[in-house]
Amino acid sequence: MINTLLGSALKVPGLVIVALMAVIGTGIYSYQNMPVDAFPDISPVMVPVFAEGHGMAPEEIERLITYPIESSMNGLPDVRQIKSTSAFGMAVIYIYFEDDVDIYFARQLVAERLAAASAELPEMDEPPTLGPISTGLGQIFIYYLSAEPEKVSTEGKDLSTWLRELNDWVVKFQLQTVPGVTDVLSMGGHVLQYQVQVDANLLHQYKLSMEEIVEAINKNNRNVGGQFLVMGSEEHLVRGVGLIEKLEDLGRIPVKEVRGTPVLLEDVANIDYGKEIRRGVVTRNGSGEVVSGIVM
Repeated sequence: MINTLLGSALKVPGLVIVALMAVIGTGIYSYQNMPVDAFPDISPVMVPVFAEGHGMAPEEIERLITYPIESSMNGLPDVRQIKSTSAFGMAVIYIYFEDDVDIYFARQLVAERLAAASAELPEMDEPPTLGPISTGLGQIFIYYLSAEPEKVSTEGKDLSTWLRELNDWVVKFQLQTVPGVTDVLSMGGHVLQYQVQVDANLLHQYKLSMEEIVEAINKNNRNVGGQFLVMGSEEHLVRGVGLIEKLEDLGRIPVKEVRGTPVLLEDVANIDYGKEIRRGVVTRNGSGEVVSGIVM
């Protein structure tokens, strides 16, 4: 058989040379385009779903949010396993697929089922969302932010709150423009809040309710378009600017009118910067608190 193969090769040397060059070219192309990982990612194809229910106990999260979402994911094609975690104010559902399933196809299936399941969920401040397209081995960079209080202007905010705001609205947006970065997770510091601390006695005095206070803030926190005016050869846009940008804007919101005199929000409440309730802290070398981020 070997003699026959050699004899056939000698009869058509040109074809043999072409085949050899094709094999060499294929090898060079494969070598140049072969993915090389220092730590091969052996994580399964998994789609996480995050749902926040502010103020809900773990039992309520499990019964009202986690279970309906988990049930809606049953029956998806190539689903291998479904896990979930119910904590205070937060539900996390993990949907695992077979290894040969494309991650984008899996996320599309989960997103469709999640949209259908949203009708069964209670009213929430934010709808359930899918987690980033990343795995446990996708953490490529960890950084931290710190500052000396006497060298920066925090605009009246606490230093850790100012650093967290800087990270969420400046640093994260810049890092997310880097090719390959799917998400940046913020940790540490305090999430900034504009807190309206209502005085119950003043509410009773002006015969107001908490619902009226909330409704007044919502109605006075938006910009409204009003078409345009033609003046000569120019068009002038008409806008109603009412978006809240600072504490003073909150305080000037009218909540009621008494004998022709408006009652402002600052007349019945104390308005100041505040901090969202947090569950942890980030320190560096055990010497002090910092704001940190993980690039996925």
